Amino acid sequence: MDEFNRRISGIRRAMEEMKTEMYAIFNPVTAALDEYIKSLYIRMLCTVVQYENDPSEMQLLYLRRLHKGIQIDNSIEDFMRMALDISEVDVQEFIDIMRGDHARYYFALEGILLVSMGKGEQANYEYLGELIELISISKRELEYLSTVAKSILEQDSEYYDKAKLIAPETVKEVGMVPYIENYYAGALIDTEAEKYFSSPDRENANNIEYSSTYNNKRITFYNLEIEISKDWKFEGCATVTFERCKLSSNGDGKLIFVNIANLKISNCEFIDFSNHVMSLDCVNGVDISENSFEHCGWTCDGSGKGAVLEMLDVSKTERFNFCKNSLHNCYIKAKKYFDMYGIMYGVTGILMDGCGTSNGNTKTEYVIKNNEFVGCQCINNENYTPAIISGIHDGMGNLSHSDNKCTGEVTRLFE
Repeated sequence: MDEFNRRISGIRRAMEEMKTEMYAIFNPVTAALDEYIKSLYIRMLCTVVQYENDPSEMQLLYLRRLHKGIQIDNSIEDFMRMALDISEVDVQEFIDIMRGDHARYYFALEGILLVSMGKGEQANYEYLGELIELISISKRELEYLSTVAKSILEQDSEYYDKAKLIAPETVKEVGMVPYIENYYAGALIDTEAEKYFSSPDRENANNIEYSSTYNNKRITFYNLEIEISKDWKFEGCATVTFERCKLSSNGDGKLIFVNIANLKISNCEFIDFSNHVMSLDCVNGVDISENSFEHCGWTCDGSGKGAVLEMLDVSKTERFNFCKNSLHNCYIKAKKYFDMYGIMYGVTGILMDGCGTSNGNTKTEYVIKNNEFVGCQCINNENYTPAIISGIHDGMGNLSHSDNKCTGEVTRLFE
């Protein structure tokens, strides 16, 4: 029995290491520091934990998570021992380095978190406060960092929202994603250059406030449930990304992309869009993969053009990938669909239309592969007509297509 208990104790120690690996706090700013500065950084945090304090299990676990994320060879036990021999020269060098580095904000935040996890001896707080002052953290910055720390300690999104409201300009580019992404629902990054909306549980992310217009350089929506009640417009962005989102429309709202360098949409669900799902106008790179479209389409009085994608201008489109998607019960309802002029001038398709082909661009690389079209149909004056899938024809560019499956009303992939 003693041997069994020893074996299980060894397994538990290994499991503790696994948990540290699983919950490592990887901060790209501190991980990018050189090895010597990383060593100083960890040693100084160890002095914060050990000064006038017997480290708690929570403090030690958090230190291990930071240590694992910063990616340095020596063990945290080694750094705890080295911290006991810290010198005045070491501290002065650390202060000099931190004063000119963004890493000082993370040191202050991690110091506040670690002290809060301990027994809270007054001398311990005073020592950390002196370090924070010497590495040039202002009072307003400290107020912001303390509010972020409270949000992390209580796993409460509301405090992070409050922190964003009081954040001075100096910290608005300081990313807190590694510390809050496991619980926060909202804009993890919220700057002029970048917005990053996410939620650990998309079904409970209904209180996030969104804009209907975006022109940030980088925009990401991750693991969210969003209702598009009116058009959302993205213009002049370098990258726009939707990943693992569920989007529905309760009206005729759609996503509009104008002058976008790269658009990526993956592993998303689109439900009940009745005025196209999205409109693409001068989008350079398009990658739409592994998504599902359910009961999405377009109703019009003229000739039908693109149930899912409305292509306004492809003159700047270099590549268009539409792969491993499923379209169920998607439709076009149009008075002139499938007549001669509709085919010649509308170039209709359930997937997209052929608008913008007169601009002379024939170099676009279209890849449409491994998609599934189920129950898709075109309705002409309430008469059902087999649907053409792509809307792409000779002259639009170079088309590569294979392994697309069609069932139901669909009989033709390409015109």
